[in-house]
Amino acid sequence: MGGSRKEGEMMTEKKAEKLLEVVNKKVGKLLDQLAGFRQARQGSTNEINDVINQALRNCPDLKNRYDELQEGIKFFVETESELTSQVQEEVLRVAASIKGGWLQAVYSEGKTTWDTKLLEGYLIAHPELAALKKEGKPSVSIREIKNQQGES
Repeated sequence: MGGSRKEGEMMTEKKAEKLLEVVNKKVGKLLDQLAGFRQARQGSTNEINDVINQALRNCPDLKNRYDELQEGIKFFVETESELTSQVQEEVLRVAASIKGGWLQAVYSEGKTTWDTKLLEGYLIAHPELAALKKEGKPSVSIREIKNQQGES
């Protein structure tokens, strides 16, 4: 008849390794393509900023107006940060969501966490508790790889 169970497991393991190798190559190429697009976008942004800076250097009136607008933006950012902190403090104090005319501050209870390693060990001795365990969906984040000099 067929091979042993151990041989079947080895074949399945080899297939899984081959699949992982193929997926790694495909995703690696996609990540490199994504990195290229990110670099191109950043290059275009840098060019736009260079054009703006050159125009500002050549036109003092425009530079003065630009500086005024930047100060105004700084004021808005600082004020927004202060208002956000005040809203958060009040919502936390009353422990309830609050709606305004355009925005709402949504209150959320703190998330309960457990020591997974300890609970997994406890589940071995108490398997009936396994029905209480829920696992969320896995997720993916895309991060830049830092080189040896600590740069991205």
